Amino acid sequence: MIPNLPIEVWILATFIGSCVGLGFVAGVVARRRTWRGWTIGVGALGAALVWPVLMLVAFLLTTSPCEPRSASDPCDGPAMLLMSIIMITPIVFIVSFVLALGGALVGWWRFDPKRAAEQALGADSP
Repeated sequence: MIPNLPIEVWILATFIGSCVGLGFVAGVVARRRTWRGWTIGVGALGAALVWPVLMLVAFLLTTSPCEPRSASDPCDGPAMLLMSIIMITPIVFIVSFVLALGGALVGWWRFDPKRAAEQALGADSP
């Protein structure tokens, strides 16, 4: 790991790479199995749901019941965190869906089973 880069850069690179990579896999699988074109949208949808679900699971696994420190403590920290996750999730989903769909389209256009078979047999492709 490069020591001069902050952790936010690595998180952003992981987010972009995972969305585009999973979308690419969805596009290649759909093309290889000769599924219709709309299935890459379904695959991109599944890839786009990874990060919103991951945020919710991380919240559920890391928060514990709040114990008030005093009589006037409303103990609303976990609720405020949950509301912030709910507010940011649609934005994360839209961005990840666009990235995953882009990766799926690249995977769909890159992999052509007929061209791959012709190249394997040594025939010239157009």
